[in-house]
Amino acid sequence: MLGLGALALCTAACVSSAAVAAAVPKPVNPKVIVSGECRRVYNTSVAPRLPPLVATDAAPGPQLRSILSIARRPATGDGLAQIRGFDRWPLPVLTVFRRYIRIVNGGRGTRLAFFPVVFCNQTSSGPAFTRSEVIRITPVQAMFMVVLSNPGPSRPGILAGTAATIRNGPALPGLDLANMHGWIQATVVPDGVARVVMHFTPPFIHHYTATATIHDNIGVIVRNPDYTPTTVSWYGAGGRLIRRFVNESEIRYDNCLAHHRKDCFGA
Repeated sequence: MLGLGALALCTAACVSSAAVAAAVPKPVNPKVIVSGECRRVYNTSVAPRLPPLVATDAAPGPQLRSILSIARRPATGDGLAQIRGFDRWPLPVLTVFRRYIRIVNGGRGTRLAFFPVVFCNQTSSGPAFTRSEVIRITPVQAMFMVVLSNPGPSRPGILAGTAATIRNGPALPGLDLANMHGWIQATVVPDGVARVVMHFTPPFIHHYTATATIHDNIGVIVRNPDYTPTTVSWYGAGGRLIRRFVNESEIRYDNCLAHHRKDCFGA
C-alpha cells in the first residue's frame, strides 16, 4: 500500500504528464488541393490510381522550350518503345512528349532516356502537421530520366528538373546502378552551358572533382561512391564561368562525419 507521500508524488507526476500531453498538439490532416488533370489520380474516396499514359506528338510548353534546345527540337527514332513500362509512381506521370525522348549513352555501358512529361507535382506551405498546412497537387511539365540499362521490371521515372529548377540550378538527378556497380550522376542544364564541374568533399577519402561535358542540355557521370557534390560550376563553351552553386548543407554534413559525430543528419 502506498503511503501518503508516495501518493502525493505519484499524483504530482501524473498531473505533470497529463499537462505535458495536453500541451502537445495532436497532428491533423492538412488541407489538400488537387487541380487539373491530377484529379484523375487523386480521389478522396479511393486510393490514388494512375490513368492510362498519354503519349502526345505535341511540343512541350514554353517554359521548357525557352531554356532547353532539346524541348524545341524533336529527336529521331522511336524513343517511346525504349521507355515503355517505366515506373510512373510515386511521381505520377500523366503525359509523355513522345517526339522529344533522348537516348543517352553514359560510362560503363549505361543507357539513359531523358524526356519531357506532365506529372503531378506536390508542394506544401505552412507549418507541417497543423491546420495551417496546405498541400497542393498540380500538373507540371518537367524533364524525367529513366536508366534503361538497369534490369527490369522496375525502372523508376526520376525527376530531372522542372523548368524552374533547371533554370535556377543545379538539377542533379541520380540513381544507383544495378549490382552496386556505381552511381549515375546526371545533370540537365539550360542552353549555353557547355561543361559542368562537380567537386566532392567526402569524409575519410580524398576529395575529388568530376566533369560532365554537355550534349543537348544533358551531362552524365558514372562514378563511385555516391556522394553529393559540395560545389557545382557551370561553364560556357569558351571556358567562362557562368554560375557556381555551393551546397552549404552538404559541407556541414561532410564535416560532421569527418569528426566522427553520430548526429549528422541534422547538421
